[in-house]
Amino acid sequence: MAAMKDQKRQELIHQAEEWVRRGRPKRALALYLKVLKAAPDDTRILNRAGDLCARLSRNTEAVSFYRRAARIFAEQGFHDKAIALCKMVIRLDPTLIEVMETLAKLQAGQGMVHEAVSQYEVVGEYYRKLKQLGRVIEAQQAIVELQPNDPSRRLELANLHQQNGQPQQALAQYRAISAVLISHGRAEEARQVCVKALAIDAGDLDFVAEVLVDLSSSGYPEEAGRLLEAAMAANPEARHLEDRLRSGSVVSVEEPEEPMKFELPATELPPGEDVGMHEEAAPVAEPELEIELPEAAAETPELNVIAESGDGFIDIAAELQAELEQEEEWQEAEPASPLDTQSLEELVEGLSVEATACAADEDCDTHFSLGIAYQDMDLIDEAVGQFQKAAKDPRYLVECASRLARCFVTKGYPKLAVKWLEKGLESPTLVEEMAEGLRAQLAEIRESEGEEEGEEGNPANEGGSTALAPDEVEVLARLSEMEGS
Repeated sequence: MAAMKDQKRQELIHQAEEWVRRGRPKRALALYLKVLKAAPDDTRILNRAGDLCARLSRNTEAVSFYRRAARIFAEQGFHDKAIALCKMVIRLDPTLIEVMETLAKLQAGQGMVHEAVSQYEVVGEYYRKLKQLGRVIEAQQAIVELQPNDPSRRLELANLHQQNGQPQQALAQYRAISAVLISHGRAEEARQVCVKALAIDAGDLDFVAEVLVDLSSSGYPEEAGRLLEAAMAANPEARHLEDRLRSGSVVSVEEPEEPMKFELPATELPPGEDVGMHEEAAPVAEPELEIELPEAAAETPELNVIAESGDGFIDIAAELQAELEQEEEWQEAEPASPLDTQSLEELVEGLSVEATACAADEDCDTHFSLGIAYQDMDLIDEAVGQFQKAAKDPRYLVECASRLARCFVTKGYPKLAVKWLEKGLESPTLVEEMAEGLRAQLAEIRESEGEEEGEEGNPANEGGSTALAPDEVEVLARLSEMEGS
């Protein structure tokens, strides 16, 4: 009995596909709906029903089918397919903000950081217009979790918390911003961020103490002292931090960082060398080295002895001096900026650009994976857009060229397919096995078009390129726009 039911189902699907081929989408949809009554969770039929409804401009029904399929795919762990369907829903109805939130969560779960951030930005702007500040904060918090090292994102979240009357949450973001700046060697900017944060709540001395620890332990005692002065000016009770600073209970300016210690390995001393002198001198020489490293490198007698030795020693003094000179040149070459006149936005702008640039390299993997998912679901236009973006990475150019060729053949644009195959054959990363595959595709397309590979005298092949028909030029322009969006 079950076999009969399955046979009947397959017959209905076959009939529906036949009606689609004949250009009768309404009849095909009616048959697909019959199939869905017996199997309401069949994602393939839900997707096809959604496609037919969209073709018939019955967008509300199409959205319903796509959303059902997306939910099932997400529950089954097929997140790429769920993402593709959520995008279809948003294309049909951009007002469905809850679908945008779902899409953002799915993209975040798949590591598609930039795409998820873009969706959360749209969600945040939507709730901003509705003056729902709490929901705006939720969207911005999600962005910060995706890009924790982008200070501009944290600054925006801090401003939102201030607007919402949440000073402690705002201070937490300022604290995180200062930590990012210090980690990038921008101690003065970090100090200024903290000074501006004191205007929010000068009574939070724990906040000041934490930043003082960071500055001092990272080797910025001067900036730590200036921050302490600003804190005492804003809140006289901060004076006890000065006593603790001097006593070393908050920060210890005189205690050097562990990496600054330079100890000579015993294995580098020649046989018979009396190491007692070095062991006795180390307690005296090390503090001087750690506090005033450039002068100590030139003036420490022990290091000079080793530098002058010609018995095969590693020239530690010379190497150390070269590193110090290089560091000094770099510091002198870096222009000083008018920090006192900068806004917080200007202070964090540079790091925001760095964070974006570092994350951009990860996009091609995502675009390639998403393109495969779209292609498997017969969402050809979406697949083309993703493969074109992934093809910018030389690692994916050849594979993308092959897949793009298949997509364009499916769409009925063989000349565009040929162009991509030719581009793949020019790839510097091409190996012979992959080249054979591309050439086979190229020959198959040209044979189906009635051409012979390498045919001379054909205007379409003059100069080794393939002329495009007007409709193909229009499609290529549209796809280029989609790629840039």
